[in-house]
Parts: sequence; structure tokens; C-alpha cells
Amino acid sequence: MTLEIGKAIRHHRVAAGLSQEELSERMDTTRQYISDIERNNKVISVETLIKLAQALEVPAEDLFQAILVHSKLFTKSTQRPLGVA
Repeated sequence: MTLEIGKAIRHHRVAAGLSQEELSERMDTTRQYISDIERNNKVISVETLIKLAQALEVPAEDLFQAILVHSKLFTKSTQRPLGVA
């Protein structure tokens, strides 16, 4: 799950023309924290995800979508045909 959300956050940040430093200032956090999120070194809460969406000026649904898409892919990739161990 975190792999896709990190990519989505980076995508939206770059699309907005923001550096990690600028995004961190909007969120009142550190550049390192933003970097860790984008590199999936941090697990973030729903509250943080919403704050990121606000700082990036994108609908939170856009970031949640990255989670949902990945969850569906993960579920499908782990399913096996019946009778296969």
C-alpha cells in the first residue's frame, strides 16, 4: 500500500511545481519527513494523508485512490485458482 501512496504524493508534488522543502513548509514539518513519505520509509495516518492533500491542493480522494488501486492489484496478485496450493 505505501509504495503507491508515496509515488502518488511525489507525482502531485512535482505536478504542483513544489519542492519537498516547499511542501514541508506548507505542512509545518521537515523536508526529511516528506522525503521519507515519498520513499515509503514512513507509514502515514489518514489525518496526515488529508493534510498532504490540502497542502498539495488536490482532492484527498486522489491520494486515497492510489491506495485502493494498489489494494485491488495486491489482492488479485495473491489469489490462486481453486485447488492450487
